[in-house]
Amino acid sequence: VVPSFLSLLFLGTAIICAHGYSGPRGSAKSWSGREQVVVAGSNGMLGSKIFGYLQRCAPNNIFSGLGEPRGIVVSPQCAKSLNRNIGNAFVLAHASEYMMAMTNYDDEESLSRAMSGSSCAILPTRFADSGSGAYAMEGLSDLGPNANADHSGRLASLLRIACATDSMKHLVVVETPGTPKTDRTAALEACRTALASSSRGVDAPQLGVTFVVSSGAEPPADPHWTFKRGVPTTPGGCAVRVHDGLEASDLEGPSGPVTQEDLAAVIVQSIQTLPWDESRCLIVEPGTAGTSVQEPADDDPARVWVVGSSRIEGLVSKAL
Repeated sequence: VVPSFLSLLFLGTAIICAHGYSGPRGSAKSWSGREQVVVAGSNGMLGSKIFGYLQRCAPNNIFSGLGEPRGIVVSPQCAKSLNRNIGNAFVLAHASEYMMAMTNYDDEESLSRAMSGSSCAILPTRFADSGSGAYAMEGLSDLGPNANADHSGRLASLLRIACATDSMKHLVVVETPGTPKTDRTAALEACRTALASSSRGVDAPQLGVTFVVSSGAEPPADPHWTFKRGVPTTPGGCAVRVHDGLEASDLEGPSGPVTQEDLAAVIVQSIQTLPWDESRCLIVEPGTAGTSVQEPADDDPARVWVVGSSRIEGLVSKAL
């Protein structure tokens, strides 16, 4: 008797679940959809890497559940910077006008329009000068006369607006490396406050937050990196830990910095893999014996969005 396709599928699913793996629970949970991710600070060094990976996920990983991203920019110069960065790192990649939202970060109505319709928002804890290092998310000089305004106040405003957006399903808050550790507690408190006080429609999905913890150190940037070189690029690989909830009291930070290419890749993979309706801290650090995952190799062309993406998927899945 030849078993039917459905019986084989059921048997395979049962075997997988018996071994503790239930598959992706983020955007890739329902890969037939196309969720839009909006990136604040998309023209910065780290922001443009995140944007470039997201842009590659849309056509190159049919199982990602992700559509074309949207980059928040504040000036034509920022738009040019975004395209210059992704054009270099992602080999002639280009963000069209419809993939950007021209925004004033000090105007809540403008920010609300920029986030409208998006399912996930990536927000930095602070905006650093794009020339200051590998992890900068936005150029302070592009933010106008209020560039040196309170970072915590700007983050609170971004969180409040994102939480009030009915289409929003998940937030990723990136602790900009180089940020003082004393700011971490305040940023986590801002996340909890925004979730608790959000006023959303009755049909709006439950929101969760992924808070990405950095080491506070900035590794040197590699201006010659392209997506063809792949990830991980951190010597010895990288490792990922998940800390449930948004409390800072017992949170152990990373052992050291990873490259911006690896950090951006883990952020994009976490969007695909981790549950959107739960909150957590995500710690990305250099790999150590027994924690760095180098396999499986990229062998499914329908899932590859950068060389080595299956290794990053393995890291995030293992942490989950």
